Amino acid sequence: MPGFHKFLEKPKQWLLCLLCRKPMHEPVQDSTLGQCFCNTCLQELLSERVPWTISLSGSLPVVSLYPC
Repeated sequence: MPGFHKFLEKPKQWLLCLLCRKPMHEPVQDSTLGQCFCNTCLQELLSERVPWTISLSGSLPVVSLYPC
């Protein structure tokens, strides 16, 4: 079954994405917060223009992403 993973033991907290709470897939680090997220989760969050990602000027902040 694609996308389904079985673990021998529960993954460590630091391996979980802060957005989806699942083990990170293609993890990236946000240059602003220094946190790691799934690349897809972070891209979706930034594209949704949710209130906590909108700056005072009304535009999304510039975020540089790096592999974790």
